[in-house]
Amino acid sequence: MEQGADERRWKHVWLGLMKVVLWVIGIAYFPVMMSFVNKEKGEVRCSNIRTNVHTKSTDVLISDNGLRQIVKDEFPELVGQRIGEVDYNEIEERLSQSNIVKRCEVYPSADGTVHVEIYQRQPIMRVFTNEGSSYYMDSEGYKIVAKPGMRCHTLIVNGHVNKMMDELDGLMSICRLIDGDPFWKSMIEQISVTKSQEYVMVPRIGNHLIDFGKAERIEQKFNDLLTLYKKGWAKDEWNAYKTVSLKYQGQIICTKR
Repeated sequence: MEQGADERRWKHVWLGLMKVVLWVIGIAYFPVMMSFVNKEKGEVRCSNIRTNVHTKSTDVLISDNGLRQIVKDEFPELVGQRIGEVDYNEIEERLSQSNIVKRCEVYPSADGTVHVEIYQRQPIMRVFTNEGSSYYMDSEGYKIVAKPGMRCHTLIVNGHVNKMMDELDGLMSICRLIDGDPFWKSMIEQISVTKSQEYVMVPRIGNHLIDFGKAERIEQKFNDLLTLYKKGWAKDEWNAYKTVSLKYQGQIICTKR
């Protein structure tokens, strides 16, 4: 019995030693293998550029093909370069300088493809200036120069806009509310800025103008207008009025044609 117990103890000891040895070998082997894999990966050359433009809507400021061409033009040495020698941070930084780009990610894959992904800024308005130029603007106030090929269905802002750009908060608050509400986004198509820095809106339905006044009590004015549209007017009254004024607190003034 004692001899059998000794054999079991030695067997247990040997099994424990073997586990320790295997762990030591594994720990020593892993960094060697990773070093080998990284070295092999570093020798792979860029064979392809794959681009992806992320957008939350159907508005397109730049296409995948357009982005790919920009990358090729800006980094002509990229295709054929060793993956391990590519400066991915530099590519991200240079592409992020575009006012179209909100965020950029560049990374390689094992087959030699360099992936370039950008997250596009989302315009909430297109501004037409007094001088005849135009640009888009997103909800953070970033200006995006309008160029051929851009497809954006956004709110139009025109009139005396140059001075308004110095006091942008009111306009941005109005446009953010319209853009964030499905009803108003489908209903309001244009905002004109008057000489007195007030707002006149053009709806898609009905033959009237909305005299919004100053950028104050914004939510309340839209709530009052919604009540008028849903409960105040009959179907045959939508084209009966020339203007709807929201300028005065606590009342809506409708002027007939």
